[in-house]
Amino acid sequence: MPKLKEFLSTWPRQRVFDIIELSISELNAHIEKCVPKKTQDLTPEQYLTNLRLPELKARAQNNLNKFEESVNQIFIEHNLGYKIHNHRIIRVDSEYLQNEAIEKTLDLIDKPGFEGPHHEFKDSIREYNKGNFSGAIQKAHNAFESAMKAICDKIPYTYDPKARSKQLIEVLFKNSFFASELRNSFNAIQQILESGLPTIRNNQPSVGHGMGAQIKEVERSYAQFALNLAGSYIRFLIERYFELSSKP
Repeated sequence: MPKLKEFLSTWPRQRVFDIIELSISELNAHIEKCVPKKTQDLTPEQYLTNLRLPELKARAQNNLNKFEESVNQIFIEHNLGYKIHNHRIIRVDSEYLQNEAIEKTLDLIDKPGFEGPHHEFKDSIREYNKGNFSGAIQKAHNAFESAMKAICDKIPYTYDPKARSKQLIEVLFKNSFFASELRNSFNAIQQILESGLPTIRNNQPSVGHGMGAQIKEVERSYAQFALNLAGSYIRFLIERYFELSSKP
């Protein structure tokens, strides 16, 4: 991949990442459209092509996977701290951030009915990759709220569409979304959910409030912590939802 290596060394990094992600997205969308058609009214040539579609789709998917593996290898060789996962480029600042808070959360919320939190959590990663740490915290908080709203919609629980984190947590708690026999334990979790991520978002300078006369930067460690915290609790909430949904 000499051209890609050249781009990474000479072009603005975010522009290269945008090109890679757009290319992967377009290729994946094209692959998904490769579905065999009904054989009625097909010409002989179309019929033969139709028979080969599964093979062609598998070959195209294999080529896309190889491309992503090659790009990831370049990231590793140059110690860039990025990785393609789920067709998106994510920043890898630690093994925990890579394997737990980010990848597993993206996999878990990539489900029907959770499109909102899935999109917002990917946006938070994108803002983090760009170095917009205040934006990353805000998007992570949005994803956290959206996950709770999605659960309330799917069960369903009645809630105010304008409700924020604290009110949404209370809705889940009052509806026994958290097991009653573990009330004390979930009281502690409720306090963490109420005071953890929302407090970072509301109390860190420049996130969701005026900065005053002086511009204040949010440091990377706060954004990384917000992504870890949001990812952990979004996963817990959705896993809990699937647990309850599977019960007779």
